[in-house]
Amino acid sequence: MSDKKHQDIDYLFLSTMLKARSAAFINEEVTERMLTAESYEEATAILAEIGWPDFSEADSKGVDALLSARREELFEELAHFVPDIELVDLYRLRYDYHNAKAIIKAEAMGTSADGIYSNAGRVEPKKIKEAFLTEDYRFIPSELGKAMSKARDMLAKSENPQLSDFILDEACYTEMSKIAEKLDSRFVKDYVKLCIDSANLRSCVRSCRMNKDTEFLRGVLLAGGSLDRNHLAASIGGGDGIASAFAGTALREAAVLGQEAARGGRLTAFELKCDNTIIRYMRNARMHGFGPESVAGYIGAAENDITSVRIILTGILSGLSVEHIRERLRDNYV
Repeated sequence: MSDKKHQDIDYLFLSTMLKARSAAFINEEVTERMLTAESYEEATAILAEIGWPDFSEADSKGVDALLSARREELFEELAHFVPDIELVDLYRLRYDYHNAKAIIKAEAMGTSADGIYSNAGRVEPKKIKEAFLTEDYRFIPSELGKAMSKARDMLAKSENPQLSDFILDEACYTEMSKIAEKLDSRFVKDYVKLCIDSANLRSCVRSCRMNKDTEFLRGVLLAGGSLDRNHLAASIGGGDGIASAFAGTALREAAVLGQEAARGGRLTAFELKCDNTIIRYMRNARMHGFGPESVAGYIGAAENDITSVRIILTGILSGLSVEHIRERLRDNYV
């Protein structure tokens, strides 16, 4: 990472450029028009009207490929213009860890993960795979390499992929926290804390649904959130304490749904509320005319739009009802 400190004014050009491109964001009107379109072709034409690629000839795999390319192009372009490259890395590194998980699991099962790699990370998937196969991690980020080595050992020892995944998740969020501290932006720091809180809330719900004890929960909760993980683990009490534990956080509404899900209720509404809480936070970036906040908000909005387009188009192609597609959609950024 660079030690040079940048001021908000250094982001003026990039923030202005991104603001001009916000017309391509998907709002509620565009979403509704796509959902009620008479055909898949009509839905893709609506996207084309606001500057999106031509999806009209794409099947489900083609939709995924086009959206993945759009994400990769976004990161590549921003990396050229952003004063602090770490701000883009904050969003890219999760794809490195996604690839690491896929590689480790595939090797353990004797299969190939080539079809599920993402090229949106900081490192080419083939370099991560080569580092893993040779156990030479010098040419990938050190935190990633250390986590992969630990995850490999854990999987071999325990044969439990969940424990292996946790090691990689923990390293991922630790890297995010370090980047947020480096950038010294309150908005970015609080965003990372919220992401960690969301991950911990989900872990609480999943652990309770599996009837795991407090010791297990303490072992899978992440550090760096707004709640102390040891206190949080002790407060859950088989699921009955989830809502009260998160009552003082932005995730309080999600936690109410999470408590119901922990008792065997549906996960869909809970998961959606967690995602929407983060989107609602990211909207605060619009209050900043320029600075790292405006770039972070733009990336968050673009990622959310990619997810929404995938859900809508693949849902239409699969013949799902409008109601079924709608209930899976996150809130719009704009």
